[in-house]
Parts: sequence; structure tokens; C-alpha cells
Amino acid sequence: MIREFITEYLKSKLKNSHSLVIYDDGHLYKELLPGLINDNTKVFDISTSVLSVREDAIDYFSHVIPANRNARMILYVPFAPPETKQEKIDDPFFIFTLGCCYFPFDANDKYLSLCKACFKDKEQKIDQLFEQEMPDFYTIDALGGGNTWVKLQTLTGCKSEKEIFAAIMAPSDSQKVKLTKDKTWQREYKEVCKIIGLEVKEKSFDGITYELWRFMLFSEFVFDLPIPLPENLKFVSVAKQSAKSIVIEICQSLRNNKILEELYVAMAEKVATELNLPAIFKNENNLGDIVTFSFEDNTYYFHCISLLLTGKNSEAHSVISSSKENIWLHHDEERRRYWKIAEYGYHIIQRSKNITANTSTLKALINSYTTDLYKTDQLQRKFEKELMEILQPNDALQQLVKLVRSSYNSFTEKTQKSYQQLFANEHWPVSGMLNNAEVFTKQIQPLRKSNTKTAYLLIDALRFELGKELEEQLEKHFNIQLIPSCAYLPTVTKFGMAALLPEAEKHLHLEKHESSLEAFMGEMVLLNLTQRKEYLKDKLGDRCDIISLDKLISTTSFDSTDFLIVTTHEIDTAGEHLASNSLHAIHQAVQNLVKAIYLLSLNGFEKLVIATDHGFVLHPVFQPGDNVGKPTGEWLMSKSRSLAGQGAIPDTALGFTAQKIGIKSAIKDFVFLKGYAVFEKNTTYFHEGLSLQENIVPIINLSKIVAKKEEHININITYKGKTTGVITSRRPSVEIASFIEGKLGLESIAVRMEAVAGNKIVGKPTSDEKVNETTKLIEILPGQSYKIALDMDTNFEGEFEVRITDPVSNKLYSSLTLITDYIS
Repeated sequence: MIREFITEYLKSKLKNSHSLVIYDDGHLYKELLPGLINDNTKVFDISTSVLSVREDAIDYFSHVIPANRNARMILYVPFAPPETKQEKIDDPFFIFTLGCCYFPFDANDKYLSLCKACFKDKEQKIDQLFEQEMPDFYTIDALGGGNTWVKLQTLTGCKSEKEIFAAIMAPSDSQKVKLTKDKTWQREYKEVCKIIGLEVKEKSFDGITYELWRFMLFSEFVFDLPIPLPENLKFVSVAKQSAKSIVIEICQSLRNNKILEELYVAMAEKVATELNLPAIFKNENNLGDIVTFSFEDNTYYFHCISLLLTGKNSEAHSVISSSKENIWLHHDEERRRYWKIAEYGYHIIQRSKNITANTSTLKALINSYTTDLYKTDQLQRKFEKELMEILQPNDALQQLVKLVRSSYNSFTEKTQKSYQQLFANEHWPVSGMLNNAEVFTKQIQPLRKSNTKTAYLLIDALRFELGKELEEQLEKHFNIQLIPSCAYLPTVTKFGMAALLPEAEKHLHLEKHESSLEAFMGEMVLLNLTQRKEYLKDKLGDRCDIISLDKLISTTSFDSTDFLIVTTHEIDTAGEHLASNSLHAIHQAVQNLVKAIYLLSLNGFEKLVIATDHGFVLHPVFQPGDNVGKPTGEWLMSKSRSLAGQGAIPDTALGFTAQKIGIKSAIKDFVFLKGYAVFEKNTTYFHEGLSLQENIVPIINLSKIVAKKEEHININITYKGKTTGVITSRRPSVEIASFIEGKLGLESIAVRMEAVAGNKIVGKPTSDEKVNETTKLIEILPGQSYKIALDMDTNFEGEFEVRITDPVSNKLYSSLTLITDYIS
């Protein structure tokens, strides 16, 4: 009928041309692509992946076609064809048309013309159909040859058997009403089921629906199973071999339909439980390529961990990669964490084994760290964060954790040994590098002289890798420059923060005050934040305001000020309480920093400078031998990894003079433990020692948001296909779809999604491949749709609004209104 006619018509266009580009902004011809493939013709579907498929097409176009005169290619582009000369120049796919071989090319290629050519005696009726709306293939075929399953097609509105089966399994509200009220369709339904080999036994609509679900899901599982079916399952009904394609297509379409995800999960779990599939296949590690049931995901996870434990890392990575499109990861947060831990673990193991550092000089090693080695610390933090949030760790996970921590420790200890040896042989701060004591003079003072409205953010414990993560995620909206800097030693907060104040390079020194070591700026002692604020006010006067990060992000108006100093200790405080707060608190602190950055920029601050006192080391499991006894002496400063005063220098430590570590002080001995040892037992987070993680810090300069040409971005958000609804779960999933007018979706855009009740945020996106871990912004590719789950506030119930906004301008793109009903 019409499908076959258009398919042959398209094939005819390749008789005199090696390539054909099909432009299809209505996605009408996509289903015809499989019929266009043969031994000599390859089809490239851009809708699956714009960049990678285009690269494959270029390779085929450049190498295969010139070498084989019979080779043909079709490029399917789900966008409107270019019309003007400039549009053709700008179109990245027009090169494949060789100037003229594309579809639709002329009036004969129009869908209306093709329908009339197929059914020449139905032209008037075809015109009538097109006057109402563009008819699909089923409607045109029905016009040409009549319906086959009249009752089912009438009640469901479906044309093909595949559509009818899908409608029985997942009917719309109107379809369910019609099918429940009128049961005369059941005789016809039994005939349809003969096509796939199902002998219908149920009579009620719910019974018929579940019977079909069980048949379809189990059939797909069996078709994909690479091992013989166990004896106790051989009598369970399975579809005919000839129906394999329709079964797999239906199941795949149901899994891919974001609106039906919850229904699919519920039915699949029910079928697996009824047939006892998890127990029957508990010892198998290869159940095929399709993950129909959740227990298959468990099997693949255990197999993945087994591969990592036996050193088969490449095979493990393949399993991890194949799991990412798995419906069960999006449905189950715990399962998603398990796989994320496996992915982070794989990368840590690989990097620990393969990455090497340049240890020729201290500066060379630091350069290795700031360009690449820091990524291992970044992965370790993320690995430990996900691990802390696992509710029920299993044996396989615990084995993986042991392996990953061992790999990470071996790598960092080797690097640490090189770092401390070079440190002892050279001088601190490193020549040619920025050091924290001169940050104010070099980074802030020029901005003040030019009367630039500036915010100076003093962030406690912003580790270098966290700074890099900020840089990577903010560069889409800011001009950003990250400069590695040498921290002021010892890396104790009150000393490190004093080093970031005006004239620190001239006047800062460490001396005895009463019975402890304190920072002095000239004659003024700086014991705490209050005294540092007094010093700032004394030096900078009324043109300077000082505010905490917490207060900043909750404020609605800003006083007129040229220079704003923002302070926070959130990251350091979270680190000091790892056992109770978990790494989630550090993660939240960074998100608050991101929010502050956007807020400051929106309120007219032209330049933002982010500085930090020190980094930190995460040591989640305290091992025997990590603890070292404190040497005898008169110590004015006694921290977990360093001492200052006068006393013995043990073999487990390195001793330096003030001059050697680049500070001014009359104190005789500054002592730092070797490796990652500590003076205090059970210390899992520390920052007062000598290590790359503690001593190399980021200084970040951000300028105003780069103005870009206004683009007409259209974003739609729905819940189960609607803009209103009732949620019964604290992790409801919403659908987001977007496109930019006149552009292909080659570059992702970032948007903010929040659930808001009144002025209070009551829900944020859960962790997801499309949700940035640092900014919590959703990164989407125009032209595609995504399903993102919300993590609702456990203390909130009632009506709320889900908003999609621009993170830069706060422009509202789309919203929907929902209400909670957790009881029902």
C-alpha cells in the first residue's frame, strides 16, 4: 500500500545517484527506513545521534562509495529541507545531496502527490483528508483498501496489529472506557492474537491486559535469551518466531514511552515475580542484550563487579556503558547509585594504573596535577559521596569498594611521596606560580583601582578539583579563568584566610600569642573571622560590605556597594563532620556557591574573584598505621597533620624553618607528617599537611555573563503527558522536551528545574545523567525529550508548581501545576 509505494519511490531515486538525503521534519518517513536497507544501501539515521551518525556518514561517503560503484547511502534528517542558498550553505547535511539528490526535491515528492499517485482513483477523497489534517499511512491505507479489524480499529482508533496490541496493554483513558463498555471486540481480538501465537484465555479487560503483558514481556525475554530455556519455563506461552520483530518493537516502544514508564515497571515486576524468574536465573551472568526485567540488571551488575575484581576492565566498561539506557536505572535511585559507583570505580582503577606524573621538578609535578591528576581526586570524591548514600550495600559492592580504595591509595601515596621529596628539596611558594598571600594585590587591587564593581568570595576548603568542576560547568555562561595557586602554610583556616587579605604579602606573620600560634597583620592579631572583618573595614572603608554566603543567597536586594566580600565555611564544616553529614553536605555547599555566583552577576557585579584558604584530603577509612605519635616538644600549634613550635623532628615527619615554607615567623620548627599520616586517630578529613590536595588551590576569576544573541528556545514540561496532575510518589518523573527555532540540536542548553510552593523550593532534580552534579542544572539537547525525576521535600504536601527557567536571566520557559496525594 502507501508504505510500499513510497519505499519503492525512494529507492528509484538512488538509481542514478550514490546518495539521497531525506528531510522529514514531520517524522513521517522514519518508519520506512528499515525497508530501504539492502546489501548495497546503508541508511544513516541522524535522529539517533547527530554528531556520531554524521561522522559515520562522512566516512562512508568518503571511503566506501568511491571504492564501490554499487554502494548507495541514505541520510535521514528529521528537519525541514533547506530552501534558500544560505540555508543550504549552513546545513551540515546538504553536502551529501551532491547539490540536488534530496527528498522532497519538487512537487512530485510532496506527500499529497505521492498519495494521489498511489491511489489514482481516490484523489478527491485524499484532498478532503488533507484539508482536515495531514493523514498518516494507516488512514491512507484504510481509504485505499478498507479496515481489517473493524471493531478493534473503531474502538481504539488504531490501524495496525502492532498499534492494537499496544493499545490493549496501555490504553488511554478514552480507549479504556470504550473497550470496557463494549465487549464485542473480544472475538475479533482472539483472531488478532493468532498472528503472534497467543491463545486468549482471559475474559475481563484487566485479565486480558495482564495476559498480553505477560505474553509480550516473557516472549521478548525468551527471544533475547542466549541460553536454553529451563525445563520449568518451557510450558509458559511464547510468541511465534515469525512474531519476534513485532514483540520486540512493542516492548521497546513501551519502555521508551516516558509516560508509560511506571506502568511498564509495575507489569514487568509482577510478571517476573509470578514466573519466579529472579530465582531461576540467579546464577546466570549473560541473559542477552535486552533488559526486560529488573533482575537482569542485578545479574549484569554482579557480572560487572566480577570483571573489575578479576582485572577485566575493558569488558566491565562495556557492561557499564550498555546499562546507561536501562529503564531500571531511571526508576530506582538505589540502582542508579550502584551503577554510578561502578562507573566511578572503573575510572579510578584505570587512572590509578595508567596515569603517570612528571616528577622532574616541583612545578612540573604541580602542572601534572592541575592539568590531569586532579581528576582522580574528583572521581574519588564522587565515588565516596554515592557510596555514603547507599541504603543497602551488598557483598559485591563491598568488594568493589575495597579494590577501588586500594587502587586510589596506591596511586596517591606514590604521587605524595614524590611531592614531599620535591617540596623538601626546593622552596615554597613555587617560583613562577601565584601564591595566596599576593592574591588580593594581584587579583583584587587592579579591579578596585578601575572602579569595577567586584565581589570577592572567600570560600573555605574549595579543593582544586572542586574549582575545576566549577570552571567546567560555569564556562557556558561566564568568561572564566582558573589559576592554580600555592596555599599559605600551614594550611590552617585562620592562617589561610588571613593570607587572602589586603597587604598580606607585606605584613602577615605567624607568632606566639598567649599560648598558641596566631596570625598577625603587622601588630594586629587576627584570631577569628570577626577580627579579619575589622581589618578589612579598616583597610577598605565604607565602600566594602561583608556578607555570609547563607545570607547572600537568601537576600532579595543588595545595598549599593562597589566591593562585596562573601564568606563561607560550609565545605570545611561538612568535611569535619563526614560521619554524620556525608559528602552530600559538601556537594550542597558547592551548589550554594553556584547559586551565589549567578545571583551576584544578575545584580550587577562585573567581576567575581573566588579564593580559598586550602584544599583537603578525604580518607574515608582509617587504617592501622595511619596514626603517628606526637613528638616531644613545646608546640604552639598542634593539628592533625602538622605542628609548630620547638621540638624533636621524628622520622615520620619533615621539619622546616619559616623561611623554607615561605612565611614570616620567629617560630623555630614547622613539622609536617610524611605521607597521609595523622597525629589523631580516626581522622577521615584533613587539610593541615603537605599534599597536592591540601596545598594547591584554585583562584577563579569570572566576568559578567557573556551576552549571546537571543534564541527562541521552546521548552515544554509535562507530567504523564499533561500540564496538571496528582503525584503519589515523592520521586515523580516529569517529561521535558525542547527545540530552538531554526537550529539543529548540536549543542546542549542548561535550564533550572525547581518545584515551588509559594516562595519555598519543595523539590529539586534527582541525580541523573542529564543533571549536572555541581550546578544541579539540567543539560538537554534541543530536539530530544527527557524524563527527569524530582526529589520532593519529605515535609511538604499540597499544591506546587514545577518551573523550568533560564539560570542566567530567570526567564520562565514552562511550568506545570501538581498536587500531592501520597496516601492514595
